[in-house]
Amino acid sequence: MWTALHYPDRVNKLVLNTAAGVQWEPGTVDTHPETGVNLLRERSLQAIHDPNQETVRKRLEWLMASPDRVTDELVDIRHKIYNDPEANASLTKVFENSFGGGAGDQIPESEVHKITAPTLVLWTDKNPGAGPDAGQRLARAIPGAQFHCVMDAAHWPQWEKPEEHDSIVTSFLTGETIGQGEPDRTEVRRR
Repeated sequence: MWTALHYPDRVNKLVLNTAAGVQWEPGTVDTHPETGVNLLRERSLQAIHDPNQETVRKRLEWLMASPDRVTDELVDIRHKIYNDPEANASLTKVFENSFGGGAGDQIPESEVHKITAPTLVLWTDKNPGAGPDAGQRLARAIPGAQFHCVMDAAHWPQWEKPEEHDSIVTSFLTGETIGQGEPDRTEVRRR
């Protein structure tokens, strides 16, 4: 979103997959930071600072609608990545940057209408911290954005529902209209 706002000539199309980083107008979106960003922050920093099988698994479980979707193979792969010194140093910077700031690092909701790139807001029904209402609101705020909600998935629909995820993203990128179409725009407010 930040790149699309600040360097629109660099963005041909934008896919926002259970996107974070929007500073919602107070009282407009039902967010639950204790199960959303705060818990992700805690689990991400634990996994990167003490990358053992348990901390890595806990972080991955946050991404899924059901913990049993986290396979041993996925944990093993992530465990190896988190324990690689170069990858760990890089991910430490990413996590600390992602979770280090507050509302000042977020994009005000009143600014997202300036996004000009064709946009797909891809959300899920079990995204931790902010449900489909957040995705719908974001799609309504971006001119011409399309919206799709993946059912029975959380923050990683690309893992939990890969066929649906890939079909929707590919359709959008090739110029097709997404099945759920554009969200109702009657509630959109511009500043």
